[in-house]
Amino acid sequence: MMMNTQNLIRLSLVGCLMILMNVSSFAQDTLESEPDSISIEINNKNKDKKVIKITIENESDEDEVEEAIIETEEEVEELEREIEEEVVAVALDQESYRKKVLKTRWMMLDLGINGLLYDNSFDMTEANDGFTLNYGKSIEVIIHIVNQRLSIYKHKLNLDYGINMGINNYFFDSNAITLNSEVHDVELIQLPDLDTEGYKKSKLVTTNFYIPVMLQLETAPKALKRSFRLGAGGYFGINSGGHTKIKTTQNTKLKAKYGSHLTDLVYGLQGEIGYSKLTFYARYGLNELFEENRRIPAYEFYPVSAGIRIVGF
Repeated sequence: MMMNTQNLIRLSLVGCLMILMNVSSFAQDTLESEPDSISIEINNKNKDKKVIKITIENESDEDEVEEAIIETEEEVEELEREIEEEVVAVALDQESYRKKVLKTRWMMLDLGINGLLYDNSFDMTEANDGFTLNYGKSIEVIIHIVNQRLSIYKHKLNLDYGINMGINNYFFDSNAITLNSEVHDVELIQLPDLDTEGYKKSKLVTTNFYIPVMLQLETAPKALKRSFRLGAGGYFGINSGGHTKIKTTQNTKLKAKYGSHLTDLVYGLQGEIGYSKLTFYARYGLNELFEENRRIPAYEFYPVSAGIRIVGF
């Protein structure tokens, strides 16, 4: 059956739709690049059938070729319906892909161990030996209130940033000492002996809010279960307060505010390394724990921590 001019026009529209379908599919792989050239060829040698051949030529990949043979008007209509449905689906996929360029995640969680560095060492001297920590209990909890990941290049290079809340526990190795909150300067004091009970724990707790910013490398963003990741950056924020807490063997609790002795700002370096769903992190504070005008030189401590991401992207 001969095909009239109207059907030929419809056939050309079908060809355009097929081009759009291929271009859209190609764009899903990368938003930054486009095909080098696209060509369409209609073979009219046989008057009873039309052959549409579409070629997408790529510089680095193999050429993509789509070919359709149309013989009847019914086949034209059927092909139009199929391509229309697929074009709509591709458009929805493209919208989803664009949204994924910026990912947002709420309430992620990290757990780690806190430490204090004095003169770039974890070892304390005779003058500050009371600040030796029980690392098994000195837990850090980081709540990622909101975290965003912006794809810079094909989701392989990303910019991570957000708002975090950090709760840092510094358990003293000796349960019978604490920080004196009633004096201006940072001072460790020995707790008095109790007649019927002893001391179960003594700790300093700090709470801060900060903004982390980090460049992240993801080796296989389309297959995260097989992907290595590496990130490095920094953080900047404020200390929102602190307190000391003592607990006796009879579960009596004594708590005192200690925020004024802490530095107002928190900032430092951070990094992460991971594979699949497993991610480890480390943080290195560049600002002191205590205000310089409230401490003796032996109490110049810099907070550090390391841990694991419990709830991630």
